[in-house]
Amino acid sequence: MTSLTQLQTVLREVRDEFLEGPELPITSRQINNGWCADFATIVWERMGSPLDLHFYSDEDLGGAEYTHTFLELNGLYFDSQCIEGVDDWTQLPIFLEGEVGCCDQCGKIVAEHETEEGALCRGCWNKREVECVVS
Repeated sequence: MTSLTQLQTVLREVRDEFLEGPELPITSRQINNGWCADFATIVWERMGSPLDLHFYSDEDLGGAEYTHTFLELNGLYFDSQCIEGVDDWTQLPIFLEGEVGCCDQCGKIVAEHETEEGALCRGCWNKREVECVVS
């Protein structure tokens, strides 16, 4: 049986590898816009291809507006923007209208604040290291 904590750890590791890559997307949202199948495949394989971790696209579940690939474990759905998981796949940030996303640091669903560091929730925004320039 796949552990939720183990899955979330691997999701974070793979997301961070994508974000640090020189030729890959620089935000979780960009991973979900063109790299989502690669992301989900790498996570699934790194988890050992467990039978209880399901690989879906919105087309598999009756969606027609988007084409997105994501993972499901025990009724929670995950992608690069939503490491914590949601209980309804239509609530993944890529399917929501407006500026909603998940924090690139902790995975909480937040109103997205795009910065050079990516999308950050208030807590992670406040914890980031900021260079002070003295003039």
